[in-house]
Order: sequence, then structure tokens, then C-alpha cells
Amino acid sequence: MNQITPSGDLNSLIKNEQIIPSLTNDKKYFFRSLNYLGSKLRMLDTIGEVIDELSVPDDVVVDLFAGSGSVSRFLSQSRTVISADIQEYSRVICSAILTPSNSIQPEEIVERCRSSSMYAALTASCAEVIQYEEEAISRAFQGLPLQLCEFLEEGSFMKSADENYRNCTGLLERALKTSYQKLMGLEGRREGSCTATLYYGGIYFSFKQTAAIDAILYEIENSDVRDRDTLLAALLSAVSSAVNTIGKQFAQPIQPRMANGQPKKGIAAKVKKDREIDIFEVFFENLQRYVELNCSGLPHQALCMDYSEALDQLPKDTRVVYADPPYTRDHYSRFYHVLETLCLRDSPTVSRTKIGGSLRLSRGLYREQRHQSPFCIRSQAPQAFTTLFDKVSKLGASLVLSYSPHIVREGEHPRVMTIEDLTALARNHFQEIYTVCPGEFKHNKLNSRKNSFEQKPHGEILIVCKN
Repeated sequence: MNQITPSGDLNSLIKNEQIIPSLTNDKKYFFRSLNYLGSKLRMLDTIGEVIDELSVPDDVVVDLFAGSGSVSRFLSQSRTVISADIQEYSRVICSAILTPSNSIQPEEIVERCRSSSMYAALTASCAEVIQYEEEAISRAFQGLPLQLCEFLEEGSFMKSADENYRNCTGLLERALKTSYQKLMGLEGRREGSCTATLYYGGIYFSFKQTAAIDAILYEIENSDVRDRDTLLAALLSAVSSAVNTIGKQFAQPIQPRMANGQPKKGIAAKVKKDREIDIFEVFFENLQRYVELNCSGLPHQALCMDYSEALDQLPKDTRVVYADPPYTRDHYSRFYHVLETLCLRDSPTVSRTKIGGSLRLSRGLYREQRHQSPFCIRSQAPQAFTTLFDKVSKLGASLVLSYSPHIVREGEHPRVMTIEDLTALARNHFQEIYTVCPGEFKHNKLNSRKNSFEQKPHGEILIVCKN
């Protein structure tokens, strides 16, 4: 099987017959929905090549642990795809990219959101804290960054109210209290109307941005049911591009100070750049991307459920299951918890952690009941993989398993199982097992340089199992 490098031009590769055209004849099926850790966009060529060897067009294929949906979208051009993931945000995105609504008028939707009474009420409620935030950024550019540092650390309705404002100066406390009381009145009239602002304003976004996010969510809730997944997916893509964090993930908010307590250089510019992004504009841009997606017309499905439950519900004519489970505790819900809450709007309890010797709300305001996959828990992973192998084999389907090779380096969280362990388990269920290397590429780095481990070639391989 040919190795495909990510830098190769798609048309030239097809011309030279390095890629089988049945899965790569339309660039529109390459779609990026999120800034996603471990995205498979650069592996799609090789995944398509393997799927073509194991199935024929019009077969049913499954994208298990579908995540941002890039594989589902790619495979959907010539095969019926069933995507499955335990996270609701993944179901929403996969639903939108597999069967996008074609009845949406982006200009009308965005104008309705921007001019809505809900947006006006949200911005009026947050007027004091919006003004404080803007002043803090302005003063930081004048060489006075301490107000901005305090705001980034404590300027959250959720955190400050929980801690009775004990870490806030008088001016910040008054701004937060005044705006919080107004928001509570608005939230009381319609539960869930202020989810983004109450949880993530000041931490991940500006308060002006969260007012826009909540206004859009309100309009989505009142839109036609057939349009909601497409609208919500476009919003998730917009907030992924606008979020004010390093790496555009949701694992950690920006820390404005160095270890010695001094403000970081360039913090004002970083904050201003992201927090001045117009949410309505990026929502409009992403909504256009979604509604313009071409669709194969096949009966695709997007499921929100545990992998084992999803395998039990697959049709008997399923030919291939592509699986990309998380392999270390770095992966999964901590990086996307904000997206999950925006989809569910369920006012989750926030987890707590020890900060400075006391038990406080987690800095990232993580959901207390975040999902942790058994595939990234050392004691549970062997049984999880055994269940995966057993159910796919009994279905009579082939399995294509994405896996990052197990290389232990200082400071790196190791994979819970080695490739030798995995193939040994797989042999109990499949007759033929082989590996495919998608080429020499490396995954995106995480967060800061300190946490960016040495990147290695062949960062991921495909383990193919068939009978």
C-alpha cells in the first residue's frame, strides 16, 4: 500500500493513481469543523485507500468515536455512514456535515440574532462588566496590565459568585455583582438563556462575545427542528475559532502571569486579538460553509451513545468499522467541554480542584460529570478493546483501528496499551491483521512549549483487522 504524505497535491496523487478515486474525487468532502486534537484530516487519503480495499461503494461503514466528523464526512461521498460518539457536540457536527439543511438563509438568521431582543437584553445586563473588560484591555496596552491580569483570573460570574468575590478588587467586584444580578433576572425568566455568559464569559470569551453566543443559541432553540443541527454546528465551529486560549482548545484558559507572578509579555495583544472577533460574523461565515456542503443523498446517521451500545445497534450489512478511541488521559472531553455544554445547555455542576491549598472551582470550569473513556484508563482498556474486537468480529465486519505508537518519553503520558498488546488481543477475534503507515506526519502540539513533546514521524498508524 502506498504511503501518502500530507503535503502531496490531491489532483496529482489521483492522476498518478496513488489514491483510489472512489473516495477522493471531490475536495469538498475534506471538511474541518473544529480545531481538533488529533484531527484525521491529513490521514483521509490513506483511510480512504484502506476502506476501498475492504468494501465497495454503497456499503455501510461506521465512524466510531467520530469526534469532529472529518472521517465521517470523507467516507460519506460514496458510502452510507453511521457516525457514533458519546459526546453530543460530535453528534451535532456529524449530523450537520452528513445531512446539512438546505433551507437555511444565513443572512436572515444572523441578522435576526444580531437584532434580537435577547441579544439586547444580554448586552444590557452585562454592560458594567463589558465596560470593565474593555478598560482593562486598554490599560494593558498603556503599560498597566495588572487590571487585565486580575480580570482574566477572576472575571467570571461562576467563579466570583462561588467564592463570594474574595479574590476581586472593589471595582471588579461591583461590576460583576451588578451584571450578575441582572443576568439572574434574565435567566430566571428563561432557564438556559445565559449559559455561555454565566459559565464562560471572561474566561474563554469576552462578555460581549458570550452575549452573542447566547443570543444565537436562543434563536437556534426557536428555529425549525430540521435546521437546528446545522445551525448549532456552525456556532460550534465559530466559537472554536474565536476562543481566547492557546491552541484554540478548551483544556485551559489563558494564564496571564508567569510563575513569578509577573504579567506575561504580549498578553494584551493576545487577548485583544481573540476577544474582538465578531461572533456573528464568524457564525455567518461558518453557516455558509455548512449550508453549501454537497451531500451524497445516502441515508447517513449520527448517533450519540457509548461505543459498545452503538456496535449493538449497527445493521447487519455493516462492512467496515473505523475506530479512533482515545489512548491517553490528554484526550477527549476536557478539550471540548465548553462545546458539550453549549449543546446541552444543562447548567452542569463545575468540578473542583485544589488551587493554592484550597478547594476551588477548576480553572477551566470543567463539567463535573465529564466522560472519561475506558480506552484511556489503564485498568479498563484491555476489556474495552476486547469488547470492540469481539463485537465487530461477530458483526462480520472489518475493523480499521487508528493508533499512535507507544513510545515513552520523559514527561509524556504513555499510551495505555502497546501495539503488541493490541494485536495480541485482536488475534483472538480476527484471522488477518496488518498495519498501514499513513506517511510521515505529526499531530498538532498541545498548549505551551513545556507540554509539547517531541514530535515523531509515523505519529499514527492504522491497524487493519479482518476475517
